[in-house]
Amino acid sequence: MPRFAFWLLPFLIGPALAAMPVATDLSSTWTDAQSTIKDSRARVRRVHHSTSEPQYGKSQVYGFSKAGTALVVGLSQKKHSTSFGSGFYINGQGDLLTNAHVIQGAEELLVYVNDRGAFSAQVIAEDPDLDLAVLHLDRATPEVVPLSEESPPDGTEVISVGYPRITDDLYTGKALHSTVVQGTVNSVVPGTSRQGSRMIAFLQIVAHINFGNSGGPVIDTATGRVVAIMTNAIPYIATDSKGKPVDVQLTSGISYAVPVETIRTFLVKNKIVIAAGKPRLVEVDRAPSARQYFATGDLLIALLAAWGNNDLDVFELAARNFRAAVELDPSDSRSAGYLRKTEAVIKLLKEKAAAASQTSTLPEQSKPQQ
Repeated sequence: MPRFAFWLLPFLIGPALAAMPVATDLSSTWTDAQSTIKDSRARVRRVHHSTSEPQYGKSQVYGFSKAGTALVVGLSQKKHSTSFGSGFYINGQGDLLTNAHVIQGAEELLVYVNDRGAFSAQVIAEDPDLDLAVLHLDRATPEVVPLSEESPPDGTEVISVGYPRITDDLYTGKALHSTVVQGTVNSVVPGTSRQGSRMIAFLQIVAHINFGNSGGPVIDTATGRVVAIMTNAIPYIATDSKGKPVDVQLTSGISYAVPVETIRTFLVKNKIVIAAGKPRLVEVDRAPSARQYFATGDLLIALLAAWGNNDLDVFELAARNFRAAVELDPSDSRSAGYLRKTEAVIKLLKEKAAAASQTSTLPEQSKPQQ
């Protein structure tokens, strides 16, 4: 992953214009939509989970689901903007599925894997109308959550895994981490595709999803398999007696996802390998790690560079994470090097702030003549 020039950051100017694109719609022709709905309703009348499917404990599903989900960050230094979303591994060759709107307009893509490492990514397949994209990382991984063969019936319990409101988490001092939200499949619903060119089918999920969940997997909690990819949440908009919006809260609990049938068709069309087999159980280490602290600091620095921002508080947050990484692992030379450079920037910013403050408090006659 390219590293940003620390020594140039104090001279970057401009507001933090973080742009978080809002998603809209979904999947694969009106005929396909009708067929998908018909098939889904038929499946309700038979047993969904075959006896051959393993039944996992909740903690097991949480473990391998989070291990296979990553944070996707789109950076644009020209526009001083960023976009945030989620993605998940679909095979062991480093291919990651996400939403097309997450990467739209990005000049650089960073993927933070297992909350511990950042990797550059390249787009190898994309369909903006279906809102699907595949990124490739030069990193093989065993953390794959396999796809289901079909959408589940109404009433199926699922979880949505992703990185919602990630900047809020970071700015309140939290380390980088994914979030799991529990939900229920409500129905298969027809609607327009993202670019409005066709009618398609998508899965309605009842769950409290936030911006940043886009691109994350929707997983059947019984089988541990991906049944859809989250694409958008409907905000709750309160209105007055005349219908004028007076408040917006992301608490409606209504969300939509691209169903697995559409995902499989898209991947096959683009000749992307789809992993077979069962989910791989992982051991969850809940103890803080030096790599997690480093990844958090690294992300903060990347955001500052993209935004052209000299926010002292954010630099100090980054330094705090690098310092924690070094304390946990004194041999971590990478974190130590980033810590030194970040502290040098902080020192320079404080000196500039002190000089500016001193100049502003000088008596009028003592100020330099213009």
